Amino acid sequence: MLGMERNHTAWSETQWAGGAAPAARRVPHSLLGADFLGWLRLLFDARFSVSWCCWPTAASITAASLGNTLLRCVQAAVYAGRVTRTELAPPPVFVLGHWRSGTTFLHELLCLDPRHTYPTTYACFNPNHFLLTERLFTRLFPIPSDRRRPMDGMPAGWQRPQEDEFAIRNLGRPSPYVRSVFPGLPHLYREYLDLAHIPQRALRRWKRTFLTFLKQVTFRRPGRLVLKSPPHTFRIPVLLELFPDARFVYIVRNPLDVVPSAVKTVGRFDRSQRLHTKDWPPLWDYFIGLQARMHERVEQTRQQVAANRFHEARFEDLIAEPEAQLRRIYEVLQLGPFEPAQPAVRKYVAATQRHEHAVHEPPAAAREEIRRRLAGFMARHGYAEATATG
Repeated sequence: MLGMERNHTAWSETQWAGGAAPAARRVPHSLLGADFLGWLRLLFDARFSVSWCCWPTAASITAASLGNTLLRCVQAAVYAGRVTRTELAPPPVFVLGHWRSGTTFLHELLCLDPRHTYPTTYACFNPNHFLLTERLFTRLFPIPSDRRRPMDGMPAGWQRPQEDEFAIRNLGRPSPYVRSVFPGLPHLYREYLDLAHIPQRALRRWKRTFLTFLKQVTFRRPGRLVLKSPPHTFRIPVLLELFPDARFVYIVRNPLDVVPSAVKTVGRFDRSQRLHTKDWPPLWDYFIGLQARMHERVEQTRQQVAANRFHEARFEDLIAEPEAQLRRIYEVLQLGPFEPAQPAVRKYVAATQRHEHAVHEPPAAAREEIRRRLAGFMARHGYAEATATG
């Protein structure tokens, strides 16, 4: 079993909401890779709701976006023809699940297979020109091997797998991930979470942008795409329109562990990304409601996927027996023999055995609300109490 060194942390209501918790390490803003027109559209839709203390950051994003747009044109001139001819085969694997459910761990395990490919952190945060600049930039500005992500302590690196939703956002398409930039506007682009109620023209643009980015990733390194972004959990019908033979792995975890972890992690990330100081709805309410909607959406749409293309896994089982659970995923989804990935998986598991998982004690009121609103999900998956693995 993976070693689970526990670091118990007591948080008050204010700290859980992200208001008075320890400051996150300063990191570059994730919109520094945005294109100019997309950035202007976001500012317009947010009614230019940038607080004066955040103007220097907004100015930096504006300047960077101009450079990103220029490099995007250069990249298109150099690579567009070859990217257009790139085929996305075999069908991609989508890792589904709520934030802090173990999606990152599962994503990284699946990406260890030499037959698989994935969008890197550099590609997702610099999607406008990564084919042109990734090799040079990552050599000039390497991330130390011991660097950890500020929001959750997981290993960081330019070449590590990353959520493609950041790429979609920085390519100028509306995304629910702008919530971290303008947390006081929680409804901004919320309809882009499941894509079910946006205009057809907007949906076609979203699909075109997504497919072009995936072709660029595959052109850079051919293989079966393994993709992970929690919003994709809401988008099974749209993803099936793009990839009728796509595979899906849905990872679940005890909500009494997931919600507190998400509140803490996203609260930290928000403080490093927000461009205004307006108040925002409590993260407790946001994530409890979001998780309830997510699981409801999965139950509504999973029947559209063939049984041999959809697999459900529990985080608790994955950390207890990662190799056995991965073998099961390969068998159910027919991903081919597991043996080519086995050596890298064993090495990765051995290296992560000492990863420290914090245990967070949520307020009693929040715990009861989780139990009330997610009782059906907890009963279905055998969760009675918190598993205490944060």
